[in-house]
Amino acid sequence: MVEKERHYDKHGNPSGWSEKEGDKTTHYGRDANFAGWSEDKGSYTQHYDRQGSSDGFSRKESGLLGGEWTQHYDREGRKGGFDTKESSWIGKEYTQHHDKDGRKTGWSESESSGGGSDSSSGGSGGSSGCFITTACVRVNGLPDDCIELQTARDFRDNYVRNLPSGEEIIREYYNIAPSIITEIDKRENSEEIYQNIKREIDEALTLINLGKKEQAFTIYYNVVKRLKQEYL
Repeated sequence: MVEKERHYDKHGNPSGWSEKEGDKTTHYGRDANFAGWSEDKGSYTQHYDRQGSSDGFSRKESGLLGGEWTQHYDREGRKGGFDTKESSWIGKEYTQHHDKDGRKTGWSESESSGGGSDSSSGGSGGSSGCFITTACVRVNGLPDDCIELQTARDFRDNYVRNLPSGEEIIREYYNIAPSIITEIDKRENSEEIYQNIKREIDEALTLINLGKKEQAFTIYYNVVKRLKQEYL
């Protein structure tokens, strides 16, 4: 059985793929050019370039506190970048790639959970059933085209959508948001709940405007996770 994995750069652009069959994994670049292969040797994985020359190796390593990662070494045995296993807030797993200094350089995920556009994920202008929109429009008296919502939608379409499993993250949000709204509206203090949501969203919007999008997404992540646990 062939297992296929798609690779993306740090901006979410496709950068190639790999196909694993047995102990051998074949790598391809973004233009479908053969880029080399790797073989599982048990305690480590040996990498080869397209000419078949040794191109370094990788192996599983762990820290004193229990963290695990895959460390890459070049052909001279010097440490290069490393990979960690991560998961999105909807539970999709992916491999996060880092350079030797720990900076994120991209990610990869199995084709079955990979990216790709899906119009069912809310669309570039969708807002129906969105508790962020409800908090802004219904409770705070803002128009549907207010700067807050424009910023949030731009963040959704140009940042979140390009994250690992970004399309599925957006689709899941729009699947659960209407039910969360229904449950909040049943509470006597629903206006207070929406005001609290708005304060957290305002903090995220400030970070977006400062270019700190990863921190902003963490706030969105925590808001959605908390509301999902509390109301669903």
